[in-house]
Amino acid sequence: MSSTIQAIITEAFQTIGVVADGRSPTATQSQVALTVLNDRILSEQRDGWRLGWFPQTNVAATAPLRDEDIGEVKLVLAAWLAPKYGVEIKEAADPNDPTALSNQIKDAFRKLTKRSLAFTESDLGELSRAQSGFGAPGWGF
Repeated sequence: MSSTIQAIITEAFQTIGVVADGRSPTATQSQVALTVLNDRILSEQRDGWRLGWFPQTNVAATAPLRDEDIGEVKLVLAAWLAPKYGVEIKEAADPNDPTALSNQIKDAFRKLTKRSLAFTESDLGELSRAQSGFGAPGWGF
């Protein structure tokens, strides 16, 4: 179920209503979205997301994402593009309404963060241990 970067970009633009259903973004819009996608995902990865993304230059390429992350990346890209194109995503009246776009976007950010945490090792018992205490033999004091 892999997806091209262009398909992710197109759906993100359609989600926020910048591009009509059945249409494609312009070449300029696609390049802007690719720049936003590269910049923001790399920033999020530096802060803990583990998506496997690396800088992309070709929108026709297959996205370097796990299949289960593609849907959420489309939503977060929509959120990142909205202010750039003057689109306001209104807060949902009901925070539990799964059909509200703002709730879907929040859920996408939460899921990507949660999945990334699942890949982080947390077994501290596997950490290497010092062979001697501070100032003990072997430290040269």
